[in-house]
Amino acid sequence: MKIRISALLITAILPLSFAACKPDPIQPPSSFPTPVSSEIPEISAPEEELDLLFHALKEGDSEQIRALVSLDKLPDSLGTLAETFDSLPAETQEKISAAWEELMAGFEYTLVSWDSVQEDHAAAQLLLRNQDLSEIPARLAQKEDLNSLMDVFLQQLQEAPMKTVEFPIQLDWTKQEGQWKAQADRDLLNALSGGMLDQVPFELFL
Repeated sequence: MKIRISALLITAILPLSFAACKPDPIQPPSSFPTPVSSEIPEISAPEEELDLLFHALKEGDSEQIRALVSLDKLPDSLGTLAETFDSLPAETQEKISAAWEELMAGFEYTLVSWDSVQEDHAAAQLLLRNQDLSEIPARLAQKEDLNSLMDVFLQQLQEAPMKTVEFPIQLDWTKQEGQWKAQADRDLLNALSGGMLDQVPFELFL
């Protein structure tokens, strides 16, 4: 039962695994600053990529997220969940996409600082804010009908009280073949889930 609930939660918060790819990549919002100087520093933090990533997360744009995220720090089994998403019934995919919209409805982030900026590595200190959804796993564990877990999960997301929680995290970035990629880890997924992963033994996926 715990494994089934854990898989459900991970699938619902793993943006690489769901939402139909959009034909055109997301363009930076018009509010993003445009460089006004022709002087480009030799080493700079991936600030534009950071903005693009969180904009893509809000939009659920899996194609853009795939381009900006590395799963090297996550268990291989999460990749298996991502690969099987396309084989799920269309109705289930729609429910997972709806769950993602609920998860990200109140999600915000603040860049606190950039640390250890090097040619191929940077670390962003962030403060992530999301709705507090940490009580949902315990409620799901009380349900006996496994086949209706996704429906119950979506209902719980929609009915959750509007209480905000903050997650200070470090998001590491590495440059791979000229492209900056964020190193997704448990802390990031936990923040995206509104604290639900703190209630689930992550060792189940190792």
